[in-house]
Amino acid sequence: MQFILILFTILSLLISCSEKGAVSQKKESVSPQKKAVTTESVEKKKSPQKEVKTTPQKKGEIPVSVQWKRYQNTRQKAQEAASEKRFKESAELYALAAKYTLELNRPGVASWQYNSAGKELINAFKERVDYTGIMKKMNLTKDKKVRKKLQDTMHKRFAKEFSLLEPAKEYLLLAENADSKHSKADGNRGKRLSLIKNNLAFIIWIADFTKEQR
Repeated sequence: MQFILILFTILSLLISCSEKGAVSQKKESVSPQKKAVTTESVEKKKSPQKEVKTTPQKKGEIPVSVQWKRYQNTRQKAQEAASEKRFKESAELYALAAKYTLELNRPGVASWQYNSAGKELINAFKERVDYTGIMKKMNLTKDKKVRKKLQDTMHKRFAKEFSLLEPAKEYLLLAENADSKHSKADGNRGKRLSLIKNNLAFIIWIADFTKEQR
């Protein structure tokens, strides 16, 4: 009986030792995983934010907003000069405004500016020859001798100031060229092209008139 008790005690001790070893192994197997998770979370917290890539502005390149502002300021100066009948200055400023809009790849807007430049020089011509006044007299006069005298006066005046219309024609041809590069879907294109052609027709008529009178 004593032998059996001793044997039972030994077995109990062996079972107890084996259970402790199993628990110890389980703890060791779990521990590295926890450490790995903790390290990963720390690394995530320490990881830097992604950099946002921006396209650097090329050296010497003017920003689009600055280009538009430059055009608007130039156009405003052209309008102010036109209102004060400084026709040549106004024409040059409109032509410069057209150049700026071409740099912005806006040929439709450039076409308007070139047309305005040409029109300003036509206005200068009309002012110098008193076009409105002399044409009014021609329309009201039926006497052939008086009309002939008026025609001679017109010829002299037109021939003297025709040099103003030569650069005007160049501006209008530039306007026509810029218009041809613009989208056909533009709702203003028909009106713009009509104005350009009317201005060109006026210059051609003056040129033909002065030639006929020679």
